[in-house]
Amino acid sequence: MNRYKLLLGVLALAAVTLVGCNQPVGLPNNDVHAATTTAYCYLVDPDSGKWSGHLDLYSGYMSIDSCIDSFSPTIRRGYYEYQNRPYPRQIGFAVFAVPQFDSHGNIPTCTLYYYQRAHSGSPDLEVRWPAIYLANAPKESLYWYSWNSNVIIATDSTHGTNGLCKVALTSEGCGKIVDIGTSGGNLYTGWVYPDSVDGIYTEVYGATSNYPPYIKVVY
Repeated sequence: MNRYKLLLGVLALAAVTLVGCNQPVGLPNNDVHAATTTAYCYLVDPDSGKWSGHLDLYSGYMSIDSCIDSFSPTIRRGYYEYQNRPYPRQIGFAVFAVPQFDSHGNIPTCTLYYYQRAHSGSPDLEVRWPAIYLANAPKESLYWYSWNSNVIIATDSTHGTNGLCKVALTSEGCGKIVDIGTSGGNLYTGWVYPDSVDGIYTEVYGATSNYPPYIKVVY
């Protein structure tokens, strides 16, 4: 073997070694992709229609005159006024089933998908976690726990064109998903319009097999 062939062999070996140190051999185009897993949080038992809807507060002159009525499955947020009092203030709700999963200590990327089907005006959206609401508590509790909660899972505004919408969950929202996902369970959410402008609302499809809402979790 002459010196020229020996030099070519050394250079070829060096090139193979250099490539092998940077990217594994055998992957298409030598691309390296981190493995990810996707989980979905769908409405609890959507066919029953009771796990989504809205709660409407009709405020009377005295607390004894006030009442909260419950409707399902449409998720609706809005505000109406009668004689300078809420009549009603509407807060939507949806309960998502979080599957058991292990994020290995990482905070996942969580995205809420929902379908806006009607609106009037531009009511902002705050999806809140009603911190201490219990499954068997009356719906009035879900209303007030949602209204008074300071744990914001997601924020969005009314979209000019009705249709499919998506919004990233906040770090607090992703944290709640992780907490519940350790053993699996239900995530209660209140869909709040935090302001008080008369005559505006937004409707979102609730329990139906044809439309969201659902939460996509990538970890």
